[in-house]
Amino acid sequence: MNATANRLTACGSFLLRSEKGGPAAKPRARAVDRKKMNTKMRWPLIAAMLGALVPMVWNFTPLTSGQRSKDVSPLLQTTALQTLEGTLEIVWGDPRPGSGSGGDIRYALGLADRSVVPLQLNGHEGAAVFYFRKQVIVTGRTVQGQAAAGNVQAAATLVVDSIAPSQALQSLAAPAVVGTKKVIYLLAKFSDDAAVPHPPLFYTDLTNPDTPPAGEVFPTTINAFFKKVSGNQFSWVGDVGGVGGVGASGGWLTLAHPKSFYAPCNFSDTCAGANLSTMADEATALGRAQGINFQLYDNINFVLSNDLDCCAYGGGYFSSVDNKSYGATWEPPWGQNTDTYGHEMGHSLGLPHSGWVYSAYDSPWDIMSDRLTLNNVACGSYNSRNDGNALENVFCSEPGDGYIIEHRDYLGWIPAANQVVTNTSPGTTVALEANALPITSAIKEIKVCLPSIPCTGSTAHYFTVEARVKGLGATSQYDNAIPGEGVIIHEVIRDRSPISGPCFFNSQSGWAVPIDATPGDYDSVACNTGGRFYPNYGLYNAQWVPGQSYTNSTYGLTIAVLSRTGSTFMVSIGGGPVIQPDGPAAITAESLSPPNGAPDPTEQVTASFRLKNVGSVSTTNLVATLQTSGGVTAIPAGENQNYGVVVNGGATVSRPFTFRADGTCGATITATLQLQDGATNLGNVTYNFQLGVANVTTQTFSNAGAITINDAAPATPYPSNITVSGAPTTITNVTVRLNSFSHIFPEDVDVLLVSPTGRKMIVFSDAGEGGSSSNVNITLDDAATSALPASGGIPTGTYKPTNFSTVQDAFVTPAPAGPYLTPAPGGTDTLTSAFTGAAGGNPNGTWSLYVVDDLGGGTGSFAGGWSLTLANTTYTCSGSTTLRIDTVSPKAGRTSGNQSITLTGTFSGLSTVTMGGVNATWTGNTSTITVTTPVHATGAVQISLTPTSGSVYSKTNAFAYLPTVFTDNTIFAAVTIARAQHIIELRQAIDAMRAVAGLAPAPWTDPTLSPTSSFIKAVHILELRTYLNDAASRLGYSTSPYTDPTVGTGFFIKRIHIEELRQRIRAIAG
Repeated sequence: MNATANRLTACGSFLLRSEKGGPAAKPRARAVDRKKMNTKMRWPLIAAMLGALVPMVWNFTPLTSGQRSKDVSPLLQTTALQTLEGTLEIVWGDPRPGSGSGGDIRYALGLADRSVVPLQLNGHEGAAVFYFRKQVIVTGRTVQGQAAAGNVQAAATLVVDSIAPSQALQSLAAPAVVGTKKVIYLLAKFSDDAAVPHPPLFYTDLTNPDTPPAGEVFPTTINAFFKKVSGNQFSWVGDVGGVGGVGASGGWLTLAHPKSFYAPCNFSDTCAGANLSTMADEATALGRAQGINFQLYDNINFVLSNDLDCCAYGGGYFSSVDNKSYGATWEPPWGQNTDTYGHEMGHSLGLPHSGWVYSAYDSPWDIMSDRLTLNNVACGSYNSRNDGNALENVFCSEPGDGYIIEHRDYLGWIPAANQVVTNTSPGTTVALEANALPITSAIKEIKVCLPSIPCTGSTAHYFTVEARVKGLGATSQYDNAIPGEGVIIHEVIRDRSPISGPCFFNSQSGWAVPIDATPGDYDSVACNTGGRFYPNYGLYNAQWVPGQSYTNSTYGLTIAVLSRTGSTFMVSIGGGPVIQPDGPAAITAESLSPPNGAPDPTEQVTASFRLKNVGSVSTTNLVATLQTSGGVTAIPAGENQNYGVVVNGGATVSRPFTFRADGTCGATITATLQLQDGATNLGNVTYNFQLGVANVTTQTFSNAGAITINDAAPATPYPSNITVSGAPTTITNVTVRLNSFSHIFPEDVDVLLVSPTGRKMIVFSDAGEGGSSSNVNITLDDAATSALPASGGIPTGTYKPTNFSTVQDAFVTPAPAGPYLTPAPGGTDTLTSAFTGAAGGNPNGTWSLYVVDDLGGGTGSFAGGWSLTLANTTYTCSGSTTLRIDTVSPKAGRTSGNQSITLTGTFSGLSTVTMGGVNATWTGNTSTITVTTPVHATGAVQISLTPTSGSVYSKTNAFAYLPTVFTDNTIFAAVTIARAQHIIELRQAIDAMRAVAGLAPAPWTDPTLSPTSSFIKAVHILELRTYLNDAASRLGYSTSPYTDPTVGTGFFIKRIHIEELRQRIRAIAG
């Protein structure tokens, strides 16, 4: 349950617990929580939860480019300036969550003579990433370093003055990583290891299939990840290599030396970086001896039997034997999972980190920065050399975020058709679809080029705009754990200078830096959140939402988020009006009695919709059109209002709209206004209405008996029960109050709530890390504004139910066995989804609260017991509730009328029925009536029910009147001249059927045919057939074949082609 290990990997093994207000106490195992350290796999320095722990950790100065935290070699013996040409290699080292280390980054040049020269780049890091694994010319001075920590002599280092592409390098284009690449997992066991974390088959199972094979417990595969984030444009073909060659039939290769030879430090330090090439050379030599031809592969993943230093590594490896540059990773057991490989293999493809705004690895929007995960499962174990040979579980998980759009575009995964490349000038409005959805035809990326600055190449500088949403399940491209939803803006500088700051472990060379929508909510001096709660700090709330705009005066750039519809955001580039609602719409007129200030089912209401302009430019002629959607039917259809000039930053402008509210009493309907300012689409704004007036009743049930929280054990009593009686059989809200809570380590406490129906949810877990709580009252309520604090103890207050762990805590019997429902951030469940409505079931009976302390070192209590408040909401609506039409059968008939149709629904108190405004006779009872259709013209008509008292009920587009008699009713071959009027009549009939089916009129070719014209095209016949069959099938009528089914251009239109369509409509009309 350790929130620090799960979320705040900066503390790591430096962390000592101290008694409150006193000197440092004994260390606790909490330094790296072995049970769950991989449950929220986030890279270090997400300093959000550090709180008071920060001064114990951040007592260093930033390292210069190329340096590491402990093994920096003093540079000696500077030589004269020299120029070298070779292949540029970069290796990034990324710490294990909870390691307490900062990580590593190394640069080297592979020369034509097959030697490798380490580089110190001195400000050229950004450009170096663009040249990753490419031929470059480097100018600098060679210095000789002293021996680094470890057993390998430090090589001479070239201190770089300049770096440029080689003349042999024909193109500086970004790599097109499409199709497939071959990767071999080379299994390398340290000489002092007897056991290995996985059998050889594990690694090909983890890579090649799209779904985990039977028998494997990991939740997703590497190819599933790369196929999704690449839009199915890229995948890996993985082999495993070891004893026996490819396939590793004889198991793992054994390196010549123990772990300590290559990495003599532990998780809290970096010491392996200088020795990675040595290890790789030894491992590939062993592989060649087994018959492996590495030149068949693009990547080599060095799979290690135990820990290195702090880190897993990814980047490039230059083999002097093969004279070839490989993408490479060096992965200890804790990193042998899809999300870590997604990060390190990203490095092997040339991707740098992103973020580094407030602290290292601080962007939750990119797997190349803060690595978010879901569905963590134990998938193996090993005896950790860095942890005193303690048995460690290895966790496998599903990535919770993907690559940012800049990285996907750099790798060639965003087709040109899915991008908009523009400049800072006003006038570009884009419907931007979220990255979480697969690539189809929608726009995924906006790239904004800047005046007089390159937008391509190694010195490019531009902005990218992308949309991010979550909660799309299997459809999602791995964004299901991002902290929020909205538009993400990055400033991309390809040759960006190394980023430095007090909260960074070293300078980094990432190009893409997020633009924070909420700057100032992170303390970059103390390197902590300043007491803010997740996700309300740093880049975790960096998303831009409708109504917000970003302005950069340096480049004359404005990016405005206008609106959101589903997973699509309307974004305006270059400035302009930004229109948003100014509060809810106000009801000004109601058709039902008594008026209640709210729309009611079937009621016609008029509401005043207020708009304001928060953009940089006033509108010129703003027109808003009310859409018929979301339970709102515009009256008349297509109703619009002219708002005219809405001044930016000026007064609110209101206009009235009339609509019918469709839905049940208590339902929510949504009115949508589409906004158009001249030729510019400004997107949509929405307003929600509740049908009827809410009436809320609450009941509170309590157990005041104290709950004693025992050290590292279940509480007493276990469980504490409350019996509920006399409550409604379903409820709409639940809140839980925990009274007089005290504990020296509140993060040790886990609380499980179980309802009488067996619904079971963890409502409190892993909160308040690093602080204490004393005699505080905690209310858990879905409507609270924030979650429980992750760090610094828990003060009295109202919070959302919170579980910071994604690996579920264990509750011993008699608690029910898991899995348990779990709230954010570890899950998505709420008290409402768990315990209310039909899913929650009848709340009457025994509710049980199971409390566990899952780590030694402290005790506590809920001295005042706990209480449960149940709410039930009902709605009162005005007007008639006795009339309603559920079904109409048949749904179409002849214009001459005198047909019987059956209506089902509620007809108590019915007086008259009209169809299209014409009275109709009827007979029947309160649930079914038979109506005789009156004569009416072709078209879709409304059926209205008038009660003996009360308001009229109407069902629009309820019935389609179809013609049975046509112009030139009998068509004679070689006599009757085909006319456009024949087509027009058929179109009218089909559009009537489409309306009843809930469709708009068909998009006819030549929509305004002249009735007397004799010019008929083959496409007219084909469209009639297509739309007639579609409408007929939707209304429950069968389709039929046609003569000459493939009528084409130049085809002679026959009498039978029109006659068949007429006969089909006559048959439906009856």
